[in-house]
Formats: sequence, C-alpha cells, structure tokens
Amino acid sequence: MAQPILAASNRHASRLVLACLVTGFVIPMPGFADILPTVDGSVRDGLHAVKDGNPDDVLDHSIVQVLNTARPTLPFEDRGILEFNVSSLSQAAQVLLTLHTFGTVGPFPFSLDIYAYAGDGVLSLSDFNAGSLFTSVVYTGQPPIAIDVTAAISTLNLPSSGFAGFNIRKPLADNIEMNGPFAAFGSNEYPLAATLSEIPAPSTVPEPSSILLFGTAVLALRGRSWVLRAHGLLSGKMR
Repeated sequence: MAQPILAASNRHASRLVLACLVTGFVIPMPGFADILPTVDGSVRDGLHAVKDGNPDDVLDHSIVQVLNTARPTLPFEDRGILEFNVSSLSQAAQVLLTLHTFGTVGPFPFSLDIYAYAGDGVLSLSDFNAGSLFTSVVYTGQPPIAIDVTAAISTLNLPSSGFAGFNIRKPLADNIEMNGPFAAFGSNEYPLAATLSEIPAPSTVPEPSSILLFGTAVLALRGRSWVLRAHGLLSGKMR
C-alpha cells in the first residue's frame, strides 16, 4: 500500500518544485534604488529685505520650505530646492520623486508647482528662479507625495554625472499672518529626506542562474525517481 502513496507524493513534489521555479523567473520582483539629495534647502525673497522677485537669502542645512506670503508686514517667499546626482539612473527606468512632509499649516488644499532644471550640486541664489514648470500638485497636508519625474529628467539632457534639480513653489501669495499656509518637507538634516526612486521595468526573460537552477532541479527529481524505482519503492513512470 505504500508504493502508490510514494508515487503520488513524488509527483506532487515534482509539480510543486517546477511551479515554484517557473513562477520565480517568469514573474520577477522589481528592484528599487533610492537616491538622496545632494542639495536640499530653500531660497528666500523678502522678509528682512524687499520682496521683489529677486532672491536674498540661501537657507541651507534646513528643511525644504515652500511658502509665499503677501502679508502687510515682512512679506516673503521661500522656494524649496532639491538637487540629485542622477549618474546611477538607468535610461529605461521610471523615476519617482518622493517628498515627506516635515510640517505644514493650512488652510488646505493649496497648489504647489514643481519646476525641473539642470543643477550644479550647490544651493545658491540662482536656484530661486531656476527651472521650467512640468507639473502641479494639489497639496492637502498628506505625507508623502510621490511624483513621476521620468519625463522631466529626460528632457533635461543631463550629462552622465549631472544633477537633476527641482524647484518647488507656491504660486499664489496669501495675506494670512503667522506664515500660513506653507509646506515644509524633510531633508538630510531633518529626516525623512526626499528621494529619487528608480523602478526598473520587470523582465520576463529568465537569467542564466535561473535556467541552471531549473535544469538542476529537473535532473535531481529524475535521479530520485530512478533510485526509488531501483529499490522497488516507486511504481509507474516519472511524469
């Protein structure tokens, strides 16, 4: 009575192993590679100077603050600046920019404009007006925000060691006192910092190592069936 049980068990084990191997290389899990910013901070126009569209201060080693106030006293605008070294990005990859909220004040929602530019790896006054608008987001105070920047980076035509820059602005000025509304995003100094996440396209072509593993498993199962049959423990043919 033991022989049919062993035969059925062996066939089920064979099918399970083969199914796992096939699933393993036909449906691979995508990989992710996160890049932290080389530059993160803000550039300010106004506050203790005239707010006139010309930047006055660089706010480095701080949060990435986005604010635009037209209040009667000490009006100012902060634009959030991020630059990433994109030398490790694949041309075929999808790239997401993720912003993590550090602090924010409403009323919500309000609009944020995202500009893209070719950076130089240094936070400077010139970053205030850098970039071309490529998207706008409706900000509701939610963490985090994920933005597909694949096309934006592609249009920059950066060299292999270039920096992709992002200038985040609040297009409409508010006359609300006490610095509201605003959005402040995390940085290297005040985590969580923004990231560029590379998402490679999944491949359906098995790697050589997967093919070798598949072949080894098949041979091992065949060998096991021959040994069992030689000792009279397996009846029928291996299928």
